[in-house]
Amino acid sequence: VEIISAFETSMMFAAIPTLIVEFDSNASTVGWAVTAFLLVSAASAAVCGRLGDMYGRERILMVLLAVAALGSMVSALGDSLTSIIIGRAIQGVAGAILPLCIGLAREHLPASRVPVAVALISGSAVAAGSASLLVAGLLIDNASWHMIFVVAAVYAVFALLLVWFVLP
Repeated sequence: VEIISAFETSMMFAAIPTLIVEFDSNASTVGWAVTAFLLVSAASAAVCGRLGDMYGRERILMVLLAVAALGSMVSALGDSLTSIIIGRAIQGVAGAILPLCIGLAREHLPASRVPVAVALISGSAVAAGSASLLVAGLLIDNASWHMIFVVAAVYAVFALLLVWFVLP
């Protein structure tokens, strides 16, 4: 599940040159697609951990995944840099996925297995962040910049279904 957050964080770096050309813009303007995501991500990570404690980590995780999918679709269907930036800001809620996943590991696993689970969660995030640059580059080169957002939306929905049906 954490892979979606890492993918959404890194995928934009591959798209920046394409978006500069596509929208006849500059790096500082297109950079807001990254900045908006990171600002919302930081706020989300700070707030959603507490919300997970209050309302249940699984429930908050499913809401975050649904909102991230919505943000991906806003960016994918948009035809302007502004719509991409707005969609990326909405996607930023995915920043709370990592702390929620670690909390879920602590909640559902025996204490002796938590360190291994945290290592697996963190390792998958690092691997997904690296792989997302390759995947995003391939999608942009062989299809369109819209496709990186479509793939992110599909993956967020898939992760939501996994949480819904697999987590206890």
